[in-house]
Amino acid sequence: MYIRTDRKRKSSPARVLILLLLIVAGTYVLTERRDMLKPPGPTPTPTLPASYYMQRGDEQYWAGKLNAAIGFYKQAVERDPKQGAAYARAARLLAFKGSRQEAADLAARGVQADPKNVEAQAVLCMALDWNGQYDAAVSACLKAIEMDDKYAEAYAYLAEAYADKAVWNKATEMADKAVALNSNSLDAYRDVGYVLEQQGKYRKAIEALQKAVEVHPKFSPLYVMLGRNYLMLRDVNRAITQYQTAFEVDPENAEAAESLGWGYFNNQDYQRAVTYLEKAIQIDPTRAKAHGRLGATYYVQRNFEAAIPALQKGIDLGLDSIEFYYELGLSYAYLDRCEEAKPWLERALQVDPQAQPALDGLAHCEEVAKSLTPTPAPTKIKKKANP
Repeated sequence: MYIRTDRKRKSSPARVLILLLLIVAGTYVLTERRDMLKPPGPTPTPTLPASYYMQRGDEQYWAGKLNAAIGFYKQAVERDPKQGAAYARAARLLAFKGSRQEAADLAARGVQADPKNVEAQAVLCMALDWNGQYDAAVSACLKAIEMDDKYAEAYAYLAEAYADKAVWNKATEMADKAVALNSNSLDAYRDVGYVLEQQGKYRKAIEALQKAVEVHPKFSPLYVMLGRNYLMLRDVNRAITQYQTAFEVDPENAEAAESLGWGYFNNQDYQRAVTYLEKAIQIDPTRAKAHGRLGATYYVQRNFEAAIPALQKGIDLGLDSIEFYYELGLSYAYLDRCEEAKPWLERALQVDPQAQPALDGLAHCEEVAKSLTPTPAPTKIKKKANP
């Protein structure tokens, strides 16, 4: 017999609590096991501030590693797009490395991002000047001086711009003012040297540049400038020594490698010249002058087949020099490829109608043409028959 009851069994609160705890514990264990089966993800890295990259850029700059410095300054710009000094320092070094249009563009962005930054405004002056925009450079420097009339580099860059405009009295005045304001400024001494060099005062330029080296012994562009001045004095051995130092300080400097190659060219050591000119092209394939000078080196060795593509590449990249025009034309001419030679020889004569090498090349082509023209057979004269 079954006894029926309508009473409901009451649940114990303690039992419910235990059940809930078991459910939570089980869920936790399952979650942990699932997470253990997942592949490990990347460890998050903290975002570094722009100041960190600025500091690293400055360290690389003083160590003479200009490419690394440029990289850090650009990273600082990425972290803080309003960091005018970061734009300026990257732009300045890009100008020294030969990327003049990029330098001008970056400097302009720096001024736009941070209009009150005198360093950015002054470097814009320098970058414009190095990009051939002399009047705009002068205006930019004058604005920098209005912002801070004690900022030495603004006067230094203004001196350089005036020198490029051949306004010598103002160039000298501004260069001297820069040194007076800051006797520890690399650019102040560098631009004193530049102004003197442009006036043909090479020995005095060397003295100023040596003072710049004392400020920054690992700045390779200074040694390139020193070598150039020694070369103008026809002191080839000292020029090579300076170029070697520039390349040793910064083996990634294409201008240093190119200059060293050209130093060896002037010392008639053509094999070493080729080695370093090729090294410059390897570092910077767009360096027009390195291609042209490599072509000139092959030309003097009478390796005309190798000279032609090197000279042509240099011209294609923007070289505009009568020497390269007639050397390319003569290379074709001496291979008896006169149809290809004539346009370059004629182009050289457009620059200088009295350019003797170009005239000699055209004369050579005329001789070649004559030698290839068959001589007509003499006409036989028929004798009259006797009447």
